[in-house]
Amino acid sequence: MTKHAFTLIELMIVLVIIAILAGMTIIGMGDIVQRARVQRSANSFVQACTIAQEMALANGRSYELTVNSAKTLVDTVLVKRIPDSGG
Repeated sequence: MTKHAFTLIELMIVLVIIAILAGMTIIGMGDIVQRARVQRSANSFVQACTIAQEMALANGRSYELTVNSAKTLVDTVLVKRIPDSGG
């Protein structure tokens, strides 16, 4: 009756393969998170544009969008009425 055991080299090779796969997964997750941030910023901007357009049409006035950004992504978008220039 013979016993078969894994050698140290075989175990090290398996650990290296697992580490490579884990590294690839982490890199892929970072890309997914970045895409989600960009999508959320784009949705926020489009929503603010829609609100400004609806308010302008409903009130017959002009509105402006103020974009506050953190780094390169849109953090918040503010909609405010532009004061009348005439008396």
